[in-house]
Amino acid sequence: MRPLDWKTIAWNGVRFAVRAIGSRAGSEGGISCSSLSRAGDGDQMGRGQGRFSRRRQLRELSRRIGRKRSTFQERSLPGVWRTSLSGFEAAGFQWDAENERAMGVLLYCAACRTASLIQFFDRPGTANIERNAARVLGSFRDHGTDQRVAWALYDIVAFLPDYFTLERHRFETGRFVLEFKGGVAG
Repeated sequence: MRPLDWKTIAWNGVRFAVRAIGSRAGSEGGISCSSLSRAGDGDQMGRGQGRFSRRRQLRELSRRIGRKRSTFQERSLPGVWRTSLSGFEAAGFQWDAENERAMGVLLYCAACRTASLIQFFDRPGTANIERNAARVLGSFRDHGTDQRVAWALYDIVAFLPDYFTLERHRFETGRFVLEFKGGVAG
């Protein structure tokens, strides 16, 4: 597999590599990545308790999945994933519906207090989802180490000072806008 077959996607510091659309490396399932909370964001995960609860988050995910007439189960992480995720508290899961199936992982990083949910959708004709997901998970980062925040979309990459915040964004056919507002360097 050529390195050009993979592209980095980054949004507000969360970044990972995915197979480029149109690469010849074979059929892939889809991927979904959500940053559920970051310290101070007031997201549903941090509200009230102030601490991450893997059990509570998996129960909530199970309830949401169950509404779609799907079965949900917590499962151990595949061996090829464990090495890539050694810096995180991680819990694996799988859900099955009529026409699709997903495997995923709920991650929590104690360093930046970010919880992330990553799902890999397995569709008929998809290559080995566990192996392909291992490469994505191996590239996953939820914070930088240099007070810079990564943004990467459509072959445009920027590392902005962490005191810049996304003010507005708009995506239209053939055009997109990301507008940042600078704060005060701390």
